[in-house]
Amino acid sequence: MNSKQHDIIFSITSHLPHLIAYNLVKTATDFEKGKKFNLIKFSAGGLRDFSRIAASNVSYSGEMFFLVTKKILFQQLIYLLKILKLLKEISALKIAMK
Repeated sequence: MNSKQHDIIFSITSHLPHLIAYNLVKTATDFEKGKKFNLIKFSAGGLRDFSRIAASNVSYSGEMFFLVTKKILFQQLIYLLKILKLLKEISALKIAMK
C-alpha cells in the first residue's frame, strides 16, 4: 500500500468515524448540560459505542485530520452532508404526504 492509498483508506475507515463519534458525543453532552436532561443516562448501546470511539487519542487524531488527510476527510464530510440533506428532504416529503 502506498502513502496515498493509506491516507484514503484510513481517512474513511478511521478518521471520519472518529470525527463523527466525537461530535455526536459532544452534542449529546452539551444538550444534556444545556437542557438539564439526563440524556446520556437513558442512551442505549449505540451512544456507548460512539463514546468509546470518541474517547480515543484526540491529539493524535487531530494531527491526522489536519496534517495528513484534510482534503480526503473534507471530501468525505461533503459527501456525508449531501446524504444528510437527502434524508432531510425525504423526511419532509413523508411528512407532507401525511
